[in-house]
Amino acid sequence: MLPSLRCGDFVLLACWKTRLLVGDDVVVEHPHYGRIVKRIASVDGEQVTLTGTHASSVSSAQMGAIARSAIVGKVVYRITRS
Repeated sequence: MLPSLRCGDFVLLACWKTRLLVGDDVVVEHPHYGRIVKRIASVDGEQVTLTGTHASSVSSAQMGAIARSAIVGKVVYRITRS
């Protein structure tokens, strides 16, 4: 998620039922990539498509559609480590 997040930064998540919108940053438990932070590119019913903000990020095509149930939480606050 560079440049939005850097190694060592902290995020505060909303883990309760919350409305997910295009552009929201979320933490996802992906079956192949593990726990990752991505941005929502589209929402289609019970599935979301995710994208990264860094040029070398895993692409949406590589990840495929993600079930909403795989979303751990929505990023609501960032703490940048200096």
